[in-house]
Amino acid sequence: MSELLDCGTTLHALRSAELAKLPPGARTVLGGGAANAHYFNWFNEFYPSAVERHIGVEAYAPRPEDLPPEAEWLPRTLGDLGPVADGEVDLVFAGQVIEHLWPDEVVGFLAEAARVLRPGGLIAVDSVNRVITQAQGWVHPDHTVEFTPDEIQELLGLAGFDDVEVRGVWLCYQREQHRVLPWNLMDIEGASHEWRSSEAADRPEDSIIWWAEARRGDRPPDIDRLRARAEAIADRFRATAMTAVWPEMGTVGHRAPGELVVETPAGAAGVLVDGPRRPVPPGRWIARWRVGLPLPPELRRRVAPGQTLGRVEVCSGDDPVDVLAERALTPAEIGIDGVLREVAVPFVLGETTMCMRFRVQTSGALPLRARVGLDLEPADEYAERRRRPRVWRGDVPFIELRSRYGPRALAARLRGRRAG
Repeated sequence: MSELLDCGTTLHALRSAELAKLPPGARTVLGGGAANAHYFNWFNEFYPSAVERHIGVEAYAPRPEDLPPEAEWLPRTLGDLGPVADGEVDLVFAGQVIEHLWPDEVVGFLAEAARVLRPGGLIAVDSVNRVITQAQGWVHPDHTVEFTPDEIQELLGLAGFDDVEVRGVWLCYQREQHRVLPWNLMDIEGASHEWRSSEAADRPEDSIIWWAEARRGDRPPDIDRLRARAEAIADRFRATAMTAVWPEMGTVGHRAPGELVVETPAGAAGVLVDGPRRPVPPGRWIARWRVGLPLPPELRRRVAPGQTLGRVEVCSGDDPVDVLAERALTPAEIGIDGVLREVAVPFVLGETTMCMRFRVQTSGALPLRARVGLDLEPADEYAERRRRPRVWRGDVPFIELRSRYGPRALAARLRGRRAG
């Protein structure tokens, strides 16, 4: 615990040092993620000159009672800065906040920052580096997206900013030895605290935190390209972070390259896989698992097709969880040969929901196996993909052949099509 606390103190000190390096003279500052009065006091302590007006933007925390006299409170998301006039801000500062925005809010924030900044005004943003968090298998449970240094540099350019500079804070990859350095360990042999602090600035791609600064340019934001890139990056992040479920019981092994599968014998009941405790925005969604029933041939005739083997669940919250949607697992749906087959569950969220969990439960009546992971995607995209027929060398959909013919008839049918 002391190592974690020391690291937190160190990271805060390193970020404070970066704040102190900002050019002085900003009279009007807009700050994102200003959750309490401590933020304003911290900024005043380390920014190199006095600020006349500091607009704090925060969508979720209530207005603090002890704000300093120069502070203004704007209760809204960073993606919509409507009350702030064009060109009235000298500095936009978003410290450790962009990773909590949804893709459309990221687009809105960068475009709005360019609008409210005066010509030549400065934006400063810092956040965690997705390359390092993924290498260490660590993702903050409240992060909605994480960017690499190259990605934030590209996004700032698309938003109309020039002179983009990205520095690193706290080195976490020792390239010379091809060694990942845990972010929360202070003392590592061959990688001193001083070395990790001093070397990070020139190596943002190897650091747990990047710090980016840029000047507002003369060109308007390219909204279409900015949105496309932000959404693509968010999809990439979601493909790993949003599907990082883990086994709770059973034996874990590889059934395909790069794919983990957990399996329990008959008699073992409970949660087979669970996770990832992540936020999900409002909308219509499809969660997809892959589950199988590995029965030996001598037992297959004794299983009723409708027997309940367990269920898959869409949940939210810490234990006890709130089950939002579920679906029973039966031999009729997942088969009896152990092959992993898709089980899909649609669900709807009316608002952003934190700590979303996607679980596979086994009743223990029979052995069960499941992929350690799931796919989560918007329902409209899922429906569109399902509508596209898969074709076998012609215009007859493979799905149709599979449903109209048994295995032997299908094989004969396909041999005939090949011969033809």
